[in-house]
Formats: sequence, C-alpha cells, structure tokens
Amino acid sequence: MTTIASILEAGYASQEHSGTREAVIKYLLKPGSPMHLRALQTFEPLRIITGIVTPFATIPSISKLYVTHTEHASGQSLITWSVFACASLLWVVYGLLNRKAPIYIANAISLAMNSLMVIGILMHGGWTY
Repeated sequence: MTTIASILEAGYASQEHSGTREAVIKYLLKPGSPMHLRALQTFEPLRIITGIVTPFATIPSISKLYVTHTEHASGQSLITWSVFACASLLWVVYGLLNRKAPIYIANAISLAMNSLMVIGILMHGGWTY
C-alpha cells in the first residue's frame, strides 16, 4: 500500500518525480477525494470540541470583571469586545442559514460570553475605548 509519506519521499528522492509533491497536495485538497473526506471525518470532532471549548476561555475575564476586579473594567476595550460580539452574531446567523449546528451553537456560546463582557464593561467602566 502506498502511503503519502512514501510518495513524498519518492518525489524528493528523484528528479523525475518533481511534480509528485504538487500532485499529492492537489489530490489531498481536491474536494470529494477519499483522502479529503477522510481528513474531514478526522477533524470534524476536533472542530466541534474547539468551537465549544474556545468561548469558555473568556470565563476568567468575565469573573474578574464581575467579581474580583470590577474597578479595572475601564482597562477592557469596549470596542474590541463589541466587535467580537457582532462577529459571533454574524456567525450564528450564517450557521442557522446553512443549518450547520456546530457553527451556530459554538458562536451562540461566544455571543453570550462576549455580550457578558460588553455589559460588564458598560456597567463597571462606562464608555471606554
């Protein structure tokens, strides 16, 4: 059975196979090819996990903003967190329109977290940049 590594090694080892590397890359990137579909199946669970876990990375900032360091709210950028919230909203709409649950669920969580940051900044720091 020929593996990708052996094809690439053969391509590097011989000048007559100089296009091998490019052919392998084109084959892997070709939508619908067996290798492409296998890669999608492998990375789909990782994408879902990442999409759900990543928004929770804002929990420390939210806890500091609401619980421990409310006096430092003016140090947070209202514009930045507002842009994050707006971008999450657009992704939620995109996911809903395309019926892609991983996209709209993960971005709905992001929207909630980013909105909490925006509200906390407005409550504790006022209009800041």
